[in-house]
Amino acid sequence: MSWQLHDKAARVRTLIMVSHLGHCLNDLLFRWKTCSLPIDVVGVVSNHEDFAELAASYHVPFHHISVTPGTKVAAETLLLDVIDDAAADLIVLARYMQILSGGVCKRVEGRMINIHHAGTGGKRRGDRDRAQPWADLRPRRRAGSGAVHRAERGRLDDGDQRGPDRAAR
Repeated sequence: MSWQLHDKAARVRTLIMVSHLGHCLNDLLFRWKTCSLPIDVVGVVSNHEDFAELAASYHVPFHHISVTPGTKVAAETLLLDVIDDAAADLIVLARYMQILSGGVCKRVEGRMINIHHAGTGGKRRGDRDRAQPWADLRPRRRAGSGAVHRAERGRLDDGDQRGPDRAAR
């Protein structure tokens, strides 16, 4: 068993990964800049150049790492270098649409979470527990954390990807 203690007042050094859909990235950057999230965004990584200007508008380093079947191993090596150089405590997959290898997942185990638009602030009338979806954004181990969990098992899920601790509503 391994565990860590984190100072709740400390801001988490966060690297955001995104592909073509930028709504989650935009939401994270906005919430960071308005001090709604206890994070320090240390960079944005993407397999496309679409959001370089958005990252620049927030004065955040942007890293374009192109991924093809032939360059996947080299791209993941470069990704790990970016993570190490940024000293990222948390890596957020904000609609990053590449399946990461088991080696990458093992290397960043416990520091990577997968989010999607369903978790970025939608609130139904009378649904108080969804009012602050980012309140729990701290690096921790999670059973069933989306793409990370699927990649660690070496195959894609057929069913519910929310994990056993997130029952369907």
